[in-house]
Amino acid sequence: MKQGRELECPCPFHEDRSPSFYVNLQTGAWICHAGCGHGSFLQLMQRFQVQGIGIPKKKSKKSLVDMGLDYLVRRGFSPTVLESWKVVWNSDVGGAEFPIWDAEQKFLGYLWRMPEGALPKYRHMPQLPRSKLLFGAHRLQDRKEVILTEGPLDAIWIQEVGMPGLAMLGAYLAEDQIRLLASWRTQKVVLCLDNDEAGRLATEIATKQLRAAGFWVFRVELPSGKKDIQEVPLTQAANVLQQRHVCFNGAGLVPHRYRRWLEKAALAPESSAWKY
Repeated sequence: MKQGRELECPCPFHEDRSPSFYVNLQTGAWICHAGCGHGSFLQLMQRFQVQGIGIPKKKSKKSLVDMGLDYLVRRGFSPTVLESWKVVWNSDVGGAEFPIWDAEQKFLGYLWRMPEGALPKYRHMPQLPRSKLLFGAHRLQDRKEVILTEGPLDAIWIQEVGMPGLAMLGAYLAEDQIRLLASWRTQKVVLCLDNDEAGRLATEIATKQLRAAGFWVFRVELPSGKKDIQEVPLTQAANVLQQRHVCFNGAGLVPHRYRRWLEKAALAPESSAWKY
């Protein structure tokens, strides 16, 4: 029903017996007064895509590859995998669009992966709370052990081999993300960051942060010449991820509370320090 500049109708996001959904026909702004949300017209269309609601559009014979995601397919992501993660091509932004949910499956916004060679590599909605979420958590039931990566493609790659991959959506681990892991009662954190200077520095910093927070921390040694886990073929990725090592921070290879025990044992190997 049209009322002046607004269109009133049942909300498409919940069972709505009485119209609670309004769209401003001039600005495109929308709101559901029952609590489903509000935003711009572009955000409305994007939400329709994520929730599989039909949108009128011209008929097209273009495949997923033809629609801008060919560079992801060339990297090894099958159309089936991309569709399962609801990755689509956003022609307005000019990049692959990743919907982001929190661990409770609450929709938070979008992140876009730009084509190869474009800078910046990633873009995101301004209101997306990147430092307070870990991409991929909504698909994990058990988070006692997680594997942290930098970008969403790496996290998807790890989950596709049946392992608990999560992305920090950046090179460095935020304190809010550490608190999030603690709230899940996570025990082991495996760092699988990029195999470059920035990634190694980020691994060292994250190791210190996580150890200070009481986590067991491990790292993955990527094969020589591989910048990230997504460059490792799926058939080999699981084996690489299982070859993990306890992280070091310059003071020892084990958590702080065991250092004196090891020092004593090293001085007197035959002493009772080695006995359990």
